[in-house]
Amino acid sequence: MFNKNIIIAFLGPDGSGKTTFIKLLKKKISKKNISSKQYHLFPHFFENRKTIIVKNPHSKKPRSKFLSFLKIILWLIKYKIFIIINFFLKYKIVIFDRYAHDILIDPLRYRFNLNLKLTNFILSMFPQPNLWVIMMNKPSIIWKRKKEVEYKILAKQLKSYKKFAKKYSNSIICKDTKDINKIIKYLSNFNET
Repeated sequence: MFNKNIIIAFLGPDGSGKTTFIKLLKKKISKKNISSKQYHLFPHFFENRKTIIVKNPHSKKPRSKFLSFLKIILWLIKYKIFIIINFFLKYKIVIFDRYAHDILIDPLRYRFNLNLKLTNFILSMFPQPNLWVIMMNKPSIIWKRKKEVEYKILAKQLKSYKKFAKKYSNSIICKDTKDINKIIKYLSNFNET
């Protein structure tokens, strides 16, 4: 059994298989009697909070720099409070479907308008996941599943996700459900350390 909670963050465009992958992961770890908790984007503290499905994430204009700054600071506060609370919680694996760092890949989705240097500095203060799972596939495959953003934007995002994965040594790229074994192997190795 793990002696501390593990945070796994899934990143990738809609249609890349995050939801399917997370369901499969939760099923596999529950068979090993390991408890888990899932959040979307940032921690929330009320169980009945519903995720709002956005059909056209690039339809609204970005917020001002000031409001963008307030937004990311509010997220930072939520994540920090979560880490404090998380210390006392019984579940061992915390799974995020998207994470604050997704703002680097798709700022338009979050109506975010802050310069990259400042954004990276603030994100460095966020709790860092133990494992980044970057969901990738060919743009044509994802585009068939979900035409949420323009094809050329999707292709650009996938390049950014790949670059992000190279930046973090604790990241793995997954394309389909067979890659679930990469995560299970990571968890086994984590448990041995």
